[in-house]
Amino acid sequence: MIPRELLARTWSYLLNDSGKQTYARRDPGAHNFTPDAVNKLSSWSTGRFQPISRAAQTRPGK
Repeated sequence: MIPRELLARTWSYLLNDSGKQTYARRDPGAHNFTPDAVNKLSSWSTGRFQPISRAAQTRPGK
């Protein structure tokens, strides 16, 4: 179990102080993945990696 204060600092850093675009979720269920969380992760990863895959396929020499 992560202490509440450490969890709060981690989220604050990721969402505010890191300076990076962050997509974050908090779901109930501890270390278990719910179907909704898996679906959201799938959609997010497809959106992130599909453009990279397309760009790699259109590079000269491919």
